Amino acid sequence: TASCICMFRGECETRNLAQLLVLELDDKLLFELCRSCPETAYFVVFGYVRMLAVQLEKAMKESVIGWLTLENKEEELVKKLYSFEILNCLRLLTAVITRIDSEELSSLVYPIVQVLESYARLNLATEFIPLRLHIVDMLLEVTERTGVFIPYAMALAHQQLQCKEFTKSKPKTA
Repeated sequence: TASCICMFRGECETRNLAQLLVLELDDKLLFELCRSCPETAYFVVFGYVRMLAVQLEKAMKESVIGWLTLENKEEELVKKLYSFEILNCLRLLTAVITRIDSEELSSLVYPIVQVLESYARLNLATEFIPLRLHIVDMLLEVTERTGVFIPYAMALAHQQLQCKEFTKSKPKTA
């Protein structure tokens, strides 16, 4: 399972429809592998959730320090973390944790929610609104499938929809 997820993570960067279809097939295959052996899947999923949390923590520390010295480094870090690779990996991990009926995997609900919330807060620029809406979708999936109430999900959705880009009126044409 671990080697399959490593392979999956390397192929998560989608650039066209064919790659997206292959990614969806890989996603389904990995999901079924995790469903067949949830005890092993727990350790693999835990490792990936932890790895993403460490990457986010590093990014947050560097972004706080980086704005004083190296602005390009922060931009590079944000681009790396706000990529389809990470987003697809988060989507797969969320699906595995919430859709497989396993006591071990259900113990990872809180960590994945923390990672998703931190990921949404990393950069609040308006260009990342679509990405944050994907995160809202994942948080709502966690709520729907596990029954765990996540107040931040609705607050984040409301915040994104109240953004000035959504609320400004269109200029009238003659």
